[in-house]
Amino acid sequence: MTIKTRIIIAVASLAGAIGIIWAGASCYNLLFNEKVIGKIIIVQGDAHANKMALIQVLAIRKDDAIAWRDQVSREGFRMISETQKEIKENAATLSATIQRFDAKIAELEEDRDMADQAKGLANTLWLVDALDQKNKKDFFTLISRIRFPSVKEIEVPAMASEWQDVRDTLREKMIPLLEKEIILQKLTKEKNVKKTKAEGLSRIEQQRRNLRQFISPESLSRMPNWIRPAASDMTDDSGEYSLRLPRGDYYIFASGSRRVFSGLEYYSWASPVNVPSQKSEKCLLGNMNLVGVANDDLWAETIEAIRLTEESL
Repeated sequence: MTIKTRIIIAVASLAGAIGIIWAGASCYNLLFNEKVIGKIIIVQGDAHANKMALIQVLAIRKDDAIAWRDQVSREGFRMISETQKEIKENAATLSATIQRFDAKIAELEEDRDMADQAKGLANTLWLVDALDQKNKKDFFTLISRIRFPSVKEIEVPAMASEWQDVRDTLREKMIPLLEKEIILQKLTKEKNVKKTKAEGLSRIEQQRRNLRQFISPESLSRMPNWIRPAASDMTDDSGEYSLRLPRGDYYIFASGSRRVFSGLEYYSWASPVNVPSQKSEKCLLGNMNLVGVANDDLWAETIEAIRLTEESL
């Protein structure tokens, strides 16, 4: 026997072995895999049943589905943590803004009160006794503490004991300017507080919208790349599908949409099924076990926990 003949026989033997293995695997699938039979139907308000055709149905091993759910839960609570942080930072920014303006307003009000006292002393010095040393000392002590810039306008006439001019400047110019500045600072404070609140609430609401979108049925129907479905099928014109699976626990995933008048209704399922079981023999997906409706779907507890935590912020 030649070398060439031996190679041909070896290749043929290998091919035969592969064929036997493949046939064996096929027989195993046929003999030992269980059949999951189901249908997707959406019932309208008028009781009309819509059989959802051309919907991809996937079976995911329970362990993979739980790992996915845990991943979603971690990310959801991370997003909540970011929202909590934003709320705290916004409160701190708002408090700092209020404190800054309150300090400025308090300073101006103190200047106004001291200016009013200085006006009274100047009036007494003009009308009663221009040489009263105590009143003069009290007057200069007061104006030395006033932080308003126009205070310099009364220093020169005061040094010259021109008390009527000092009183008139305080009464007709300095005190009105201080009153006006106080009003302006109060208005500016109100405007800045309103702006700070609005900007903070806008950021917080955007984070809340992102979280709600993250746990929406549409988002949760997008399966991560690392998950490999155990079986898949496409619904026929009657909305029926069929899957072959080894015995075990799975989640049946499907999602689709239907145009209603001018809008679009979206449907998503993540329903648990044990193979074999009564449910696997008639695995109906419909209104009663939609994501967000059913109590036993993959996402029910996670969505509820995230929502309750988010609402408590």
